[in-house]
Amino acid sequence: MQDWQEVDIYLREDDQQRVWKYQYFTESLLYDFSLSIGDSVEITDDLGLPCTLVVTQTDSLTLADMQPYRRLKLRSAGDPDGSFFGFVEWVEGMGSLYGPLYYGGFCATDFGESLLCFFQQGQRLYHDSERETCARFLTSITEATPSAAPIVYPNPSQGLLSISLPTNHDKPLTFYLYDSSGRLIQQLDIQDSITAVSLQAWPAGTYFYRIAKGEVTRYSGSIVKVDHRE
Repeated sequence: MQDWQEVDIYLREDDQQRVWKYQYFTESLLYDFSLSIGDSVEITDDLGLPCTLVVTQTDSLTLADMQPYRRLKLRSAGDPDGSFFGFVEWVEGMGSLYGPLYYGGFCATDFGESLLCFFQQGQRLYHDSERETCARFLTSITEATPSAAPIVYPNPSQGLLSISLPTNHDKPLTFYLYDSSGRLIQQLDIQDSITAVSLQAWPAGTYFYRIAKGEVTRYSGSIVKVDHRE
């Protein structure tokens, strides 16, 4: 892909626990968290076709902030046992575990996309346990080369990190550091080509980071801190 097209999508939640999407001058229902087992809901799939989903299970999912969020498990109304299309899960406040805006086509609920991570106000509340990091990139073959990405080193670290940016990289960026539970523990602006980050205040273990431009996460990964040995 050489040309990117900007798409404006607006979301709103009403007082009945329903989330609506406004796109292309049309408002459509995205989620309904007021549903109970056996209830059905009609949404519009990504092909513009009506799709009826049926709730088969309700429970809660505890995220990294240790708060429970209501979770619904749904199937296509045309697939009584879910053996053909599978199931989709909705988590209140977060959306579908396949991605907050994506439904797929023909009311399918077994498409390959999945939500890697979910952040709220800088805190990572959800991380797909089957994935090592939140990183996932889509570029053209003529775009970013490995040298265009920041280098975070050394890794493992005994307490001091360096973030090295290519000379042509757009700045400023923001570095966010999270502990293994997803709690934001450190944040700093990246203004220079090389920025030092101290981990001295934190115990040995695995930490996760992301580097963002405004609200958009550009890069993410993990860091291992080891105890200093004389």
